Amino acid sequence: MSAPPPGDLPGPMGGVVPASELQRTELAALADLFAVVVNDSKTWA
Repeated sequence: MSAPPPGDLPGPMGGVVPASELQRTELAALADLFAVVVNDSKTWA
């Protein structure tokens, strides 16, 4: 089971930050700090 991506958010300098960019950068931040990011949770089964 995977969570749906977040919705688009207003950008700090105007415009919109797309949900796909938010998801990509959050996964990168998690992987950099402490998490293992996998494409499919069945990898760990």
